[in-house]
Amino acid sequence: MSNIEFATKRLINAVWTVAFRRVDGGVEILAYDNGIMLGYEEEHALPFGRLTETKDRHVTELVLSKGDNWRKSDGKMVGEERLPVVNPGHVFSYGKGAF
Repeated sequence: MSNIEFATKRLINAVWTVAFRRVDGGVEILAYDNGIMLGYEEEHALPFGRLTETKDRHVTELVLSKGDNWRKSDGKMVGEERLPVVNPGHVFSYGKGAF
């Protein structure tokens, strides 16, 4: 499982972790779940990741930012990177995968 990257987003007491691989044209989502233990263990070392969804909850983009995630005056996150998802699907269709 080489070249797999992770990003996290904390929601109340759960850490949602996205596992992804950079590919031509964007990223391939491999997993998205709040049961991936790596996200809890490495939360502060991993980038912040937010999935952009359509109104029917299909993922279209992964937004990454690093550091303490302070917002700039234009509303973007510090160091923000926006990556299109090459395997769009319903936000809960990715599951925990092998992680």
